[in-house]
Amino acid sequence: MRRIFRPIKEGFIGFFRHFSVSLSSVAVVTFTMLFLGIILIVTDNINTMTKSIETEIEVWVPVKQQYEAQIDSIESELISNPDILAVSYISKDEALGQYIEENQTEAYDFLIGEENPMLDAFIITVQSGDVLSSVVDDLNAAPWPNEVRDGGEATSMLLNSLESLRFGGTILVVALLILAIFLISNTIKLSIHSRQDEIEIMRIVGATNSFIRSPFLIEGLLIGLIGSIIPILVVILGYNYLINQDVSATLFSVITLNPVYPLVQNIALILLGTSLIVGLIGSYISVTKHLRWTR
Repeated sequence: MRRIFRPIKEGFIGFFRHFSVSLSSVAVVTFTMLFLGIILIVTDNINTMTKSIETEIEVWVPVKQQYEAQIDSIESELISNPDILAVSYISKDEALGQYIEENQTEAYDFLIGEENPMLDAFIITVQSGDVLSSVVDDLNAAPWPNEVRDGGEATSMLLNSLESLRFGGTILVVALLILAIFLISNTIKLSIHSRQDEIEIMRIVGATNSFIRSPFLIEGLLIGLIGSIIPILVVILGYNYLINQDVSATLFSVITLNPVYPLVQNIALILLGTSLIVGLIGSYISVTKHLRWTR
């Protein structure tokens, strides 16, 4: 039992004995995790928004007249496609009625019936922007569409922009994690340097690398744990405040923020786990390098 509790005890002692250095490490973790928490909230909401926009992109597919008798079988085939989210059928009479209503004119009323020049059509929405091009290609390859209208270049540019937003958010999160490990590793080096004499004494009396390293790892975990407290509170309380103040309605009329739960719970767990892992890795890198140099 003493072997288990000794590194924990020494880790706490080391943290408070060199409190000024430990505090700088905690500050690094706090600010990094705070920024990471904000980025995660923004990224999650952007992802939801972009997915919502993608599922609202409609593909208009008129049906050739010679295939009007096969409408039911065509619709069944479309519904069975896993890449297609929804299929709506618009008869040519409904299409003409919508056209007359939108243009607020009765000049085309005489076309209702057999003289109707419109075509039956399907309005298709896809599961995500990633599959839009493949769905359009499949439709173009089928014999029954008169033409496939997917928005053309404008839709492609929109989907590319949304994908860039998601990719940029991911890159930023990864960069923050790398930065956190680098900063914590450097600040913990200060703690190790200030205890260099203590480490040398332990080496002289025959202490192993794992014996010397373990208190520093506990100290790194403690730094990560304490450094995660403020970011977690800011994420939970801050996001609750934004939702309660209905910021999405007052400032961003086109954006609807995701519900508080389970978003803040998931991000709080991510911040806690990331802080502990980053503190542990930073400590391990620093103390291992020092032990290697002083071998």
